Amino acid sequence: MAELRTSRLAGRVLGGNLLHIWDVERLWRLSRELEVVEVSIDHLAEFDSEEPWYGLGADRPTCRSVAIHAKQIQNADLTFPILLSSDNHVLDGMHRVAKAWMLGLETVSAVRFREPVDPDLVLEAKGTIDPQEILKHFSEEAL
Repeated sequence: MAELRTSRLAGRVLGGNLLHIWDVERLWRLSRELEVVEVSIDHLAEFDSEEPWYGLGADRPTCRSVAIHAKQIQNADLTFPILLSSDNHVLDGMHRVAKAWMLGLETVSAVRFREPVDPDLVLEAKGTIDPQEILKHFSEEAL
């Protein structure tokens, strides 16, 4: 039996109903040579959206969930830039964005892909997304 991968995943609904999913470790490898720039927190659409953590139905904003995110924000390391897609959407780093904002910063370090990066998985986004179903796809690839 294949082990479930523990790497983090980034997801985004594109084209109205297709969930594109990227392995964040792969995105970091692909971004190694990209220039680090400062971006305005106010220009990051995800900062005012529920999508990064709660928008796809995989999680709900319970007290426990909010506390888990608060802990992740507290532990976020601002020495690492966030990852932006070629069209300026956050692929990784919303806890760092939240921490920077809470510290009164107006910008955050980022690397932006010049071209779209092919997703590792594409699923039809209908109803609630089951994270275990997504992880199952990644574990099957390891077979």
